[in-house]
Amino acid sequence: MSEQILPLVSAVICTYNSASIIEPCIKSIVNQTYPNLEVIIVDAGSTDDTVRICEGIYPKVKVVLDKYNYGYCFAENLGISESRGDLVLMINSDAWMDKRCIEEMVKTASADSAVAAVAPKIFLPLRGMRLDSAGTYFAKDFSGMNRGHMEVDGERYDEECEVFGVSDAVALYRRSSLEIVGRYDPRFVAYQEEADLCIRLRMAGFKIVFNPRALGYHLSSATVGEFSPKKIMLSERNVWWTGIKNCPTGLLPYCGINLVLRYLAYARLLLGPSETRVTHAKATVGLREMVRIAREALQSTVRNGPYLLRKRAQAQSVFKYGDDRIMEMIRRYGYDLRSWFANTAPRNEFPPNLFMN
Repeated sequence: MSEQILPLVSAVICTYNSASIIEPCIKSIVNQTYPNLEVIIVDAGSTDDTVRICEGIYPKVKVVLDKYNYGYCFAENLGISESRGDLVLMINSDAWMDKRCIEEMVKTASADSAVAAVAPKIFLPLRGMRLDSAGTYFAKDFSGMNRGHMEVDGERYDEECEVFGVSDAVALYRRSSLEIVGRYDPRFVAYQEEADLCIRLRMAGFKIVFNPRALGYHLSSATVGEFSPKKIMLSERNVWWTGIKNCPTGLLPYCGINLVLRYLAYARLLLGPSETRVTHAKATVGLREMVRIAREALQSTVRNGPYLLRKRAQAQSVFKYGDDRIMEMIRRYGYDLRSWFANTAPRNEFPPNLFMN
């Protein structure tokens, strides 16, 4: 198949002082077997050599400056606006891909026009090459949780299948689908923004598919830190926002109850003897700081209440389904939150030979 008739894929990378981690990402895009690509860097005013490194590896890269640094979601939308492709690849600056990753994802997207997004199989090199994501689950509290997270890869994740959503560490979207449901919500700033987007895509009637032959790798939170107060606050707040915007009216009590159960699960893990993601967060930031973070998230939600209600009306105006569809997605793609938060693995030194040549 000639390059002229292949759909153009626009790779969008958002960067900020990413000089120490960006090289494998750019090199993996340059080394793809898929030929019809453009690369867009959205840089939020880096003071290091991020842009110079990118231009040195791939001189044709298009650099877009987000000089006000309005947040990751704003930068993602800016990159999509500056792109030309029918398909848009979102990839984190601390992620990279196997050379056939884009080719495999394009095959999946091209096989069915109802496919709005494709999720690859993403590994965690700093966690002994355990899985980061094989697509995402849809939890009862309307959060998106990485499918297979911290698990050892196995046969269960070798089958191409529909999933609830994608992880934007590496994900392929169809532009025409984004034009129908809207792009990322810029007020999310970062974290859980793809869960909000994937709910809108699924409720508008689109499919999201996991392709196990498309492989990616993710350092995870290399920019802000795995348990930084900012990440914890945004992650928790944005779970609430996703429910406020997307939960059908009849299921609001159900969503609220499961948010309470989410924090009861937190409490049980905090008081338990085992090492978990929650106890690691407590050890990193402290219990008092975690309480302050929760208060900040609540205050931000109250301040943004009118905005969230406007966005709720906009989002649900394109929904084709109601309560029954949401419950079907929870049954099909749901997951036990306590099990997910209990998953952990020891941190390893980064294996240098895993970087792309």
